[in-house]
Amino acid sequence: MKYNTRKLFRHTVRAFALTLVAIAAASCINDDVLTDTEGENSTYLHLNFYTQEPTVTRAVDNNSEASPTAESYIHSLRVWAFRAGNGAADLPIGYKEETVSGETTQHTLSMTLPPKVAGMSYNGLDLFILANSESLETLKAADGSNMSLTRAELQNAQIRQRFAITDDGKPQATEIPSSGLPLSRAVTSIHLDDHISTSPTEAAAKGIEVALVRAVSKLHFFVARKANAGTERAHITRIVIDRQLLPDYSYVFPDATPYAQTKTTGLVATGYTSETRRLDATITLGAIDNAQIPEVDDPTDLERGDDEDAMHYIARLQTAGLYSQDRVYLRETDKALTGMIYYKIDADSRERGVPFTIPADKTAAARNHELLVYAYFLEGGNLHVKPVVMDWYDGSSVDYSNRIEVKISRGAYKLSEENGKPAVAIAYQANGAPSMSPVITVEKLMTSGLEWTIQTDNPAFAFYKDGTVSEKITGNGTTASFAFQLVARQPIDMVNPHNRDAKVFLVIPELGNIKAVINEGDGKLEGTPYEIDFRQVTPDDYQKLKEK
Repeated sequence: MKYNTRKLFRHTVRAFALTLVAIAAASCINDDVLTDTEGENSTYLHLNFYTQEPTVTRAVDNNSEASPTAESYIHSLRVWAFRAGNGAADLPIGYKEETVSGETTQHTLSMTLPPKVAGMSYNGLDLFILANSESLETLKAADGSNMSLTRAELQNAQIRQRFAITDDGKPQATEIPSSGLPLSRAVTSIHLDDHISTSPTEAAAKGIEVALVRAVSKLHFFVARKANAGTERAHITRIVIDRQLLPDYSYVFPDATPYAQTKTTGLVATGYTSETRRLDATITLGAIDNAQIPEVDDPTDLERGDDEDAMHYIARLQTAGLYSQDRVYLRETDKALTGMIYYKIDADSRERGVPFTIPADKTAAARNHELLVYAYFLEGGNLHVKPVVMDWYDGSSVDYSNRIEVKISRGAYKLSEENGKPAVAIAYQANGAPSMSPVITVEKLMTSGLEWTIQTDNPAFAFYKDGTVSEKITGNGTTASFAFQLVARQPIDMVNPHNRDAKVFLVIPELGNIKAVINEGDGKLEGTPYEIDFRQVTPDDYQKLKEK
């Protein structure tokens, strides 16, 4: 399998888009500039970071709780700015670090740069961007200052103590660090005249975008067994990853790449060679008990489709009842991960083993990729293994290479809190304008000319707009303000009940049906920033909620 770099960029830019635009300055912790302005004003540089929720995976009892949303959180930021093309030993002309409070997928950072350095003007800029550096070993210059790190020191910065193997042969990172996964990028040759201004207002119109990528890969396993096939006691005893695969160190930053080529290059580090030293130890992952291996009619149906991305494939596995197990975050390597899955047919049988290679075609297990092994038991307890590698897809995400803005407001609404899960309540009406569903007004919708669709995940619901009921609402580019309501297509039947929960979201078909942020601000309803949660109740229950 060859990595589709175009697809990789599309996915990662959704996860971490970096936009240099003039917006409200964020509070700074450190904003150092090597100044030689000779009385001139500083240059404005504003960076707007976006991260979105990744594919949701569930964990079982013998694993830590899966929290993939945190795989995209920005907890801290560090940005080094250099004159384009300057020497490896030169110091940055600007540096900014900032701590982000709370768990957020969006954050803005501002920094200033001098128009001249050592009395000389400069035409281009290079950036090194690192998020969540606290999850790595200390990255400091000899004098203890981040500002004193040279270009060469950043290019050669290494991950030596994290995301590898413990002394007893276990993985170091089975959970997301509290300070987040390390995210980075190195971008060169940013032309100043095109993107930076001495006026904040002018800078707002000169935004650029750069995608950050995770500095690690994610490995996990999904296991199933065929129903009525003698697999009732089959289980995984252990999973072992071979020695001499992970390097002694990986690089903090991927290869530096010109701004004009960020879509296709600079997505991985390529500094590893045949001379690179490797960790001479195996990694042993835990057992998977039979009770944690779902039974399905035909496990072969759950093999990944040729064009199936990570989000849809994992969603299909989960729909079948499978779980993400033995999850581990690993440092980048230029080698394929190989190993053995050991299993037994029952407690008294001999232990057997099946080898695996991830990716199956021996492509390197590079950073920012999701390494997934689907294993399943067939008749007689024979274990089959299907390893795949996919772009680390962020399921509820937005491609900010095109600016997408959505702002909603809403009328009064009622809240259903069945089973402790709050959702916006609506009730079925046979005719007329709905009176038991809140009016949602889309005040602003800008997609830079791209088509958009507002839809729901439950066909038992539809949309009421301008006196018409339809399955979805569509448009193209910037749209005038409009209002809609979600309506139930049928009354609740207690004898033959249907799914009464629905999510409403906005997708961009041209960007792979990614979800845009639709549910934030003063008009926010129940749900996530990307989805609004609704629940159908009976008309009587709705009136009771109304009376409250």
